[in-house]
Amino acid sequence: MDVYIGGDEHNNLHLLYSRFIYMFLYDQGYLPKEIPEPYQKRFSHGLILSQDGSKMSKSQGKAIVPDELVDRYGADVLRAHLMFMGPFDATMPWNERPLMGLSVSWNGWRLLSMKMPTDTQTQIAGANDPSVDTAVKSVGEDIEALSSTPASPSKWKP
Repeated sequence: MDVYIGGDEHNNLHLLYSRFIYMFLYDQGYLPKEIPEPYQKRFSHGLILSQDGSKMSKSQGKAIVPDELVDRYGADVLRAHLMFMGPFDATMPWNERPLMGLSVSWNGWRLLSMKMPTDTQTQIAGANDPSVDTAVKSVGEDIEALSSTPASPSKWKP
């Protein structure tokens, strides 16, 4: 497996069991000798806490129902909010307020882009701007590292 991603509350046992089984199979000669470990990379994701700062729990009624948020704001808005809440490995409190602003911006941009001619959209996207290529490269590197910490805009300049 290339990457193992899990929460800290599950990592210990998952890693213990999977590594134990992998090492057993490795020692028995069922796995390639050049791959002595089951994972090349391991990342722990953070938690999203309930509004009162405690861990979310369905049994205690402290859970956010994604379907309700999708109905209210749209799936794209919810996905964007979750992706940009903070660093991948951070523990963050849930706050619905940014969803409202993001929804207004997102839906406004969609309306604006639907009314623009295609050549205007291309100009806005910066199709001939070398700094866009640099920004795309930077985002690709951040994705590979599972980092959501924004790079300095100076990093985007050619």
